[in-house]
Amino acid sequence: IDVIAAKSASGNGVAELEGSVFTFEELGEEGQLAAKVGPNDLLVVTPPAQQYSPAQKVWLQLRTNRIHLFNADTGVAL
Repeated sequence: IDVIAAKSASGNGVAELEGSVFTFEELGEEGQLAAKVGPNDLLVVTPPAQQYSPAQKVWLQLRTNRIHLFNADTGVAL
């Protein structure tokens, strides 16, 4: 899933999930943000200029135009 991390909610109707940062690591050309969303842990690659701190709220914006879903039984695209 293509996800964009943001420090505040967009408020523009974009599909978003609110989470909490538990780790963030700068890796030169990118950052890696690990966030807890409900009972799930998600890892998001971020642009290098973004910085996050543990326990900071984060909104993960789902780029729904880049999601591809398939039937688990048949493998056919939905």
